[in-house]
Parts: sequence; structure tokens; C-alpha cells
Amino acid sequence: MLLWKSDKDITINNYSSNHIDCFVEFHDGQSFHFTGFYGHPQVNQRIHTWTKLKRCFNIAPLRPWLVMGDFNEVLSNNEKIGGPIRNQHQIQPFQSTIDLCHLTPLIFEGELCTWTNKCQGAGHQLQPAFKSRFRFEKIWLQDDQCLDIIQRQWTENSPDHILRDIDNLASGISFANLRSSYGINGITSQVPTATSTTIKTQAKWIAPPSSKLKLNTDASINMSSSLIGLGALLRNSHGEIVAAMTTSIKGHLKPEEMEAMALFWSLKTLVQLELSVHLIETDSLLVVRNLKKSSTNLTPFHAILNDVHLLVSNFPRAQISHVYRSTYNETHLLAKFALTVDTECIWLEEIPPPLMTVM
Repeated sequence: MLLWKSDKDITINNYSSNHIDCFVEFHDGQSFHFTGFYGHPQVNQRIHTWTKLKRCFNIAPLRPWLVMGDFNEVLSNNEKIGGPIRNQHQIQPFQSTIDLCHLTPLIFEGELCTWTNKCQGAGHQLQPAFKSRFRFEKIWLQDDQCLDIIQRQWTENSPDHILRDIDNLASGISFANLRSSYGINGITSQVPTATSTTIKTQAKWIAPPSSKLKLNTDASINMSSSLIGLGALLRNSHGEIVAAMTTSIKGHLKPEEMEAMALFWSLKTLVQLELSVHLIETDSLLVVRNLKKSSTNLTPFHAILNDVHLLVSNFPRAQISHVYRSTYNETHLLAKFALTVDTECIWLEEIPPPLMTVM
């Protein structure tokens, strides 16, 4: 969404779900090229957004140009603290695009990190600079209070202070303690007052060693529709989310086949995202036992396990182990959530909506 005051003339050049490109002209005759931009959250799709940015540059290569938004990428690992080290192969296309478009990063002002663990002395740690942001969830509209809150917060303030109105709206929704179901039976979600990438689990989840990443996978099924939901969660040693993933497939699979498929799909996705993993956990003891022994069996279950073996080879020294479901209920929630949407979902370094209830 692009908003502007009446003393500016805006000419929209083009737009998509990832960008809005326009010319901004002041009444005194001055003008510049402006692009509001959002880099694709999935790494393997981000190259397409860089192409869009290059095309925007070619519209008016000699005009002053301002690009604002969230690129979902860094120019170097020095721009982030904590979390996994970004692969140079992932960063390089963004660097090349910035150079080709003759863009210069603006000087950074303010704190690099949005929060710390508030410990003093040796225990003090800087946490990743994941910006807290207000995100409106469409499902909140199912609450009777929601429309009243939006109308009240939006009309009580001056239209010249859009950002302040959005802050007031976020505060109003949080204060009202709106609840939504996200389509999961028996699961409710309380709107948080701030965004964090650390999940507070009720059951004990054992964090991996320092600098290591742990992957948990799970599957769920809707018997009436034969729809199988797959969920996966990749976390670091601080319990911070590196990636959360969900998808659904149609089929009639046995429980062990579903769990094996969840493992296969999540590992394949990590390869596509160029993310690493060191520890892998599933709640299927049958999957773990069969992965640890060689077999010439040609059943569908063993065929999936053979594919898992091939994918694990992309992660040297990765270890697969069995855990009981109660130790990672969040992954099961992701698998249940996958049954309610018709598309693959990937969240990088942020808490996905279906897990807000366990924060």
C-alpha cells in the first residue's frame, strides 16, 4: 500500500505483490523515482524480485531514485548479529543487483539490535536484529470487536499521521486481547504485544549445542479429505526460529509413511533454501530405526527413506534421532495448520501465525 499527501503528484509505473514503482512530483517541479520493495521470503524465489528491481531501474536510469522496504537479504554477514551465517552464494545476487542499479545504502542510524537478553556482565548477549513489526491477520476480522477497534483507532487521529495511526491500531488490537482460531480445532491464538523469534515452550525442548541447528518434523492428517499436513521447524541453540515450513499433500499413506514424507520434504526444502542442519528429530521411532539399517525392501515406506538418505548426504555429520511428540508440540501445530491452507508456507527468522499461541 502506498500513501501520499495531496501536495504530491504520484504516477504509478507498475506494481506487483512485491513492489510498487512510481514517480513522485512536488508542486514546485522537483521529482524523483520511488520504489517500495519487498524481497521474496523464500530464498529460491528471491532472484525473481532482484529481476523486478533491475527492471524498475531501467524505467528511468538517470533520475534520482529512492528504494525503500524490506529486501529480506543482507549485503554482508556484518549486517546481522546471531542466527546462521548467510552463504555468500545467497548474498551475491543481491550485491550484484545493488551494484548494477547504482544504489548506495543509506547511513544506518540507531541501535543495530532491537533487543537483548538484558543480562549484565558475561551473560550479556546481543540478539538478532529482527525488527518488530505489526502485521494484520485477516482472521482477526472474525472477532466481533475487530472492526470497531479499527474504525475507532483510525478515525480518532489526524490523517496526517499514518504511522502513528498504525501504532495506535496495533496497540488497540493488543489491548483488546483478540483471539482467533487459525482454523485449527481447539487452538486459540492471543495477539502478541511484540514480535519475537524465540518460542516459549511448555514442554521441554532440548536446544542444540552452540552454533548448531536442530530440525523437528511432523505430519498430520484429515481423514475425511485424505489431506496430509507436513510441518517442520529449524531452530538454533537459543531456541530462535531459523525457518518454519508447512505444506500439504493428497494421498492415503500409513502413519510411518507420512512421518517419512515430512522428513523428506523438510530436508528437500532446506536444500533449496541453502540452509544447514546438524540435528534432526522425528517422533516416529519406526522411521529412525529403518533409517539406521540398510534394506533392499521396495515398499513405498522404504522408497521414501531411500530419498531421505540421499538428502541427508547434503548435510555432513547430521544426526537423526527419535523424540516424543510432547517435546516439540510446535511442529505438530505447523502440520495441523498445513491442513487449513492450500499452499506451501515458509517463514524465515520469524514466528509464523500458527505458533503465536505457544509464545
